[in-house]
Amino acid sequence: MLLSGGLMEILQAPGRIFMRFYVNNEMREIWTDGRGHPENLDLTWKGHSTGRWDGDTLVVDTIGILGGENGKFKWLDAAGHPHSDELHVTERIRRTAPGALEFDLTFEDPEAFTAPVRGNVIYELRPKNDASVATVGPSVEYVMCEDRIFAEQETEAWPFITGEYPKPLFPPSGPDPD
Repeated sequence: MLLSGGLMEILQAPGRIFMRFYVNNEMREIWTDGRGHPENLDLTWKGHSTGRWDGDTLVVDTIGILGGENGKFKWLDAAGHPHSDELHVTERIRRTAPGALEFDLTFEDPEAFTAPVRGNVIYELRPKNDASVATVGPSVEYVMCEDRIFAEQETEAWPFITGEYPKPLFPPSGPDPD
């Protein structure tokens, strides 16, 4: 979600922080009430995030991100970087200027990477008089898979990445309509 660009707003509530991303109308929840990750965590697309303050830096720890199945990997981003159920993401978020938030990211996955992968994203505050903010309006629902389900050609069909990923049968098989 952080790499998709676009507008984001951060909402704080007692014991939680929500990040609302306008691209794909995504919402992320970060628990800041001191709890740890559940022992029998169900895997989800966004995982389970906990946060704590280290001085002026919010440190967010995320696990439980749904990976692949049957020994296969799913991808971390649109470039096709793989990850497994073992993916562990650590973010260090801090204000670097009055209108800027810096996200230092560390991705660890012993099943997919031989060493931690690090990245950095900077979000800048848009001024209230920025015309693009006024024209954005409410979020629009977008389901990533829906645009690839009804493809005309195999190369346009989801998951559109080849290699070790499980490849769906195209066209999909099913009961004969006759």
